[in-house]
Amino acid sequence: MNNKLHRMSIVVAGAALIGLVAVPAQAETVETRGGIRITSDDGRFKAQLGGRIHLDSNVWVDDDEFGDLETGVFFRRGRITLEGEAYGWRYKFENDFAGQSGDNGSGIREMWIGTTLAGVKLRLGQAKPYRGIEELTSSNDLLFMERPFASGSGIYRQYQTGVFADAAGSNYGWGAAVYNLRNGADSDDDTDGVGATVRGYYLPIMDDDVLLHVGGIASLDNPANGKTVGASVRFAGRRGPSQGLGSTTEDQQSFGVELAGRVGSLSLQSEYHFVTLAQPSGDDTDLSASYVQVSWLLNGEVKPYDVGKGAFKSPKPAGGRGAWELKLRYDLIDVSGRDPEIDVSQLAAGANWYINPNVRFMLEYIQGESDLSDGTGVDGSLIAARAQLSF
Repeated sequence: MNNKLHRMSIVVAGAALIGLVAVPAQAETVETRGGIRITSDDGRFKAQLGGRIHLDSNVWVDDDEFGDLETGVFFRRGRITLEGEAYGWRYKFENDFAGQSGDNGSGIREMWIGTTLAGVKLRLGQAKPYRGIEELTSSNDLLFMERPFASGSGIYRQYQTGVFADAAGSNYGWGAAVYNLRNGADSDDDTDGVGATVRGYYLPIMDDDVLLHVGGIASLDNPANGKTVGASVRFAGRRGPSQGLGSTTEDQQSFGVELAGRVGSLSLQSEYHFVTLAQPSGDDTDLSASYVQVSWLLNGEVKPYDVGKGAFKSPKPAGGRGAWELKLRYDLIDVSGRDPEIDVSQLAAGANWYINPNVRFMLEYIQGESDLSDGTGVDGSLIAARAQLSF
């Protein structure tokens, strides 16, 4: 998608929203979590405008082995979202201005149309495939500033173009997708191969005080036309050093399990993913990624759970001084079947302050290291902070 088409898509989306607002006799405007929703009198048309600003800063505590990485302030995300319905068909358009590519002007994250058939939600377009609880958690609701290695290493490419289907009951849910391996908004190629994924989850315990979530995923990516799929991690923060883990032009098979729970104000979440990158000759490359994270809300709030998505959401402050949350995560990914073998680990601890349902501040200390079987490797640590507004 070129710059001209990209700008045009934003203008069209904005014009659609303005058109609904411009006819007060035919529309009603209400507030929803600080956003704006417009609904026509006959209920056939709905539009909701949202956005998010994530402003990050990194201060390196120890980066001697990294080669003087820069301390800095940067926008991690800056998004505008338009979603709604037209004659029962749902739609979503979301652009990330902080993540735009200078080559093609595209920062599109989600862009799809959808409907519901026999209780199953169907979507056509670009969206996230169903691959893990943390992968499907909104960036506005993440416990830490960055996702763990099991989700943020490129093992799973976050946005794909294809067909998506999901459904949920009172204590279970599932999702399945078939997709093109390219990001539809960021590539001019017709196809780079195809992939498919399926996820299911179940809650054997679910009440106001205690919740238990178990789930699993399976995914298969088959690249084509010389497309390479693989993984690499940035440890010790978003702008920390990058460690390549492996790649393939053959196929990638992935399996994962999820375990999460909540007891009052205490929440715990963990995942384990095993990935095989097939090689045209020699041994296949195997990756295993796992993490465990825990949070404690100090003022007695309870972290909400979204049954339809199968993931936790941010708490709503109970008092005028906001909600305070302490957090801890240990993250590990290792690679075998290649020379050298690789282990990358990361420990993060910090606190979140939810001032209101739309504004929060995050502070973290992160220590990460890579360890290669040839005796090389680096480690380092930093302090990271975020100011976030979303609506």
